Parts: sequence; C-alpha cells; structure tokens
Amino acid sequence: LWLEEYGIAFSGVAIALLAALITAKVVIVLDHLPLARRFQALPGLVEVITRSAIYTFIVLAVMIGEKAFESRAEHGGLIMALRRVFDHPDMPAILGSAIIIGLAFLSHNAFLIVRRGIGTKRMTELFLTRKAKIDEQKPMAVP
Repeated sequence: LWLEEYGIAFSGVAIALLAALITAKVVIVLDHLPLARRFQALPGLVEVITRSAIYTFIVLAVMIGEKAFESRAEHGGLIMALRRVFDHPDMPAILGSAIIIGLAFLSHNAFLIVRRGIGTKRMTELFLTRKAKIDEQKPMAVP
C-alpha cells in the first residue's frame, strides 16, 4: 500500500513471489514453535495433516483479516467489515488460494517427516546427486 501511494505498481508475479516469501518465513517460524514440537510424538501422517490444517487455518485467517481491513472504511469499521467479509466478491478466490496453499503445506510437512526419518544428508543425496544406472543402484537403507 505504501508503494502504491508513490505510483509504484507490482505485477501479479511480484505479488505472488512476495506472498510466497512471507509465507515461507511464517512456516519457518511456525516449525520452531513449541506447539509444532508437540506434534512430533504423533504418527507421521497425523502430524502432517494436523500441522498442515493449522498452518492453512492461520493463512486463511490472515487473508480474511486482510480483506476486512481493506474494506473497513466502506463498512464503518473493522468489526462490521469482519462481519461482512464472507459476502466479499473475492471470497471464492480467497478460499481457493487457501486450499492451494494448504496443499503446499501438506507437501512441505510430508518432506519434513521424510527428512526427519532418513536424515538431511540422505535427503540431499536423493535430490541433488547424480544417479547411476538403475541396475547399479543400491537399495535405500532403512535406518
């Protein structure tokens, strides 16, 4: 909003990139909260689903809050805007974005479980080292 006052416009790609960077930073912070550590005792699948649902809910709440904040002047304050935010024409797009972001959280949290299980070094090897022919590959050792 501050840049808009000076006539500096963002493209859709720049806005998406900025939103992705902010979301990534929030995920890093959430991954290190004591609440996130409590889920580590759960089975992996339950941890992935629980963490993803919580992260998605937080993103959805922020997106709804943002729309309410943007429309507070036309509705006579933030409280009235929050009451009317679900009638906002952008609500389907907000919900769709939250679903897509939730799917990204699912993949992030699944990789987190895999990395915890096989280790960072093995995970890096799996994704960043050149593979030999399939016949020559060693089976992955299970720790």
